[in-house]
Amino acid sequence: MRKIKLILLTIGLIQSLTTFSEGCRQRITNINAVAIGLKNSDIVFLGDLIKADTEKLTYSFKILELYKGKYKSDTIYGKAESKYSMFPVDNGLWIVYAFFNKDSSIVIDLCGSTMPMKYAHYFGPPPPARIYSMDFKSDRILDNRISEIEEYNKGLRNWFYDLEKLRNYKNSLKIEVPKQGIDYKLIFLIASFIFNVLMFLIIVIKLKNN
Repeated sequence: MRKIKLILLTIGLIQSLTTFSEGCRQRITNINAVAIGLKNSDIVFLGDLIKADTEKLTYSFKILELYKGKYKSDTIYGKAESKYSMFPVDNGLWIVYAFFNKDSSIVIDLCGSTMPMKYAHYFGPPPPARIYSMDFKSDRILDNRISEIEEYNKGLRNWFYDLEKLRNYKNSLKIEVPKQGIDYKLIFLIASFIFNVLMFLIIVIKLKNN
């Protein structure tokens, strides 16, 4: 039952990312999304989602890099308090823009600039419309799959571009943050993505040769 609820919440997150109101979408897709997020948030950080309680709608992040605001611990807690606040459910890296509650917990605005690396391709201008054929020939399936990979890759580029903007912002202010050392998890994720793309290309070449 718990797994089913988690799946439904994940689907809900994806749907919420693709069904913003027009005003909300303008903030997310704006080229100045990072600047807007920095201006309108109490705290901005790169975080690793380490826990999400689907019953209480609470969550916690490990802060890997801090770009705005102050926090005494490297673990920060939050809660989805209304339909306008985001409830992150997928473990992994997130760029988080949030507001503080009185108890120092955070709230993430659903219409804000917060972006999970895993679903970065759901942010930004919608891709050109594609016509999916009911023809299940291998060439058509490969074309559809390649288009999906291109969108995912574009989302990752945008995510890392925003991350670089935040790092430049932090460096320009000379914010002192605890040294985290080498981010091995980030390196592993990038290497894993490159490996998957290469494996897919090998499969494509083999299928076309057959």
